[in-house]
Amino acid sequence: MPNNITQPTVYLQSGNPETEARAPDGYSAGQLGSKLTVKVGGVAKTYQLVSVGTLPVAMVDNAVVWWSDRAAYEVTTDAAALGRGHVAGIARATAVAGQVTCIQIKGRGDVKFLAVPTAAPTAAGLICTPSATDGEADCLAAGTAALYPQIGLSAGAPAANIAAVDINIEDNTP
Repeated sequence: MPNNITQPTVYLQSGNPETEARAPDGYSAGQLGSKLTVKVGGVAKTYQLVSVGTLPVAMVDNAVVWWSDRAAYEVTTDAAALGRGHVAGIARATAVAGQVTCIQIKGRGDVKFLAVPTAAPTAAGLICTPSATDGEADCLAAGTAALYPQIGLSAGAPAANIAAVDINIEDNTP
């Protein structure tokens, strides 16, 4: 657990939270759970450094990830690991079990949706929630109450099941 989650510097081997996926090293243990906000393409995005647990489906860019062990800052693509309501963030790099990576928790970013979501994502700001399908999100029709914590609000139409979302995942870490 980080001593101060507002620490000024987080070590990223790649230098880019959008591509960070590496083996754990001497810096990892003290930095897991750390959050950093950077501008990517002129847009402020917040990321959290996590370790990758077991993966029933591949952890690829845009996949929804859930907590598998909050105290250890470990995530998985398994929607049933702790339950659908325990969404951690959105994967930004292809990572495998045992690696350290960054997940996006705030700011505009692409998200992978179900092939047939409840409602098609649009720029109208529809509520996006975690689905019961590993690694994928769902979008709700306007006026529909969310049964699970929100991932964010839709910000564009999907292309190949990927759509822009204004990600705003509530802080649910220990």
